[in-house]
Amino acid sequence: MTENTAVSPPVGNPLAATPQLPIPPGETAETKARAQPESISDLLRTMGQNAGPLAAMVTAIMDRLTTAQAARSRFTFWMTIVAGVVILAIVGVAAGLTYCGKIDGSTFTFLLGLVVGYTLTFIRDSIRPPASQ
Repeated sequence: MTENTAVSPPVGNPLAATPQLPIPPGETAETKARAQPESISDLLRTMGQNAGPLAAMVTAIMDRLTTAQAARSRFTFWMTIVAGVVILAIVGVAAGLTYCGKIDGSTFTFLLGLVVGYTLTFIRDSIRPPASQ
């Protein structure tokens, strides 16, 4: 009562079942046949023959990534130094104004709380950068 509806896998070369595209002008059927690999082994053989240029391309990409990462590290280091100097200057000026009586002690305490929160957030983001959205 139940029929066997199992689908059998394709037999032979799966690339041979692809539709044949028209041959562009200036190209023969022979050059088109050479351009399309007959099997995975042909594709791997072609990649093996071109291993030198592929390795050079991968090496160039890795060199660029390493250079970019080094530049980003230098930028982060100097940005941290500049941010630290600015924060210390702000706290120093606020401490001086509080000492002279120009601003209230509670305002200085509030400023220190903001600076500590900013510093902790900055350190957290330096250790584990936030996920890109």
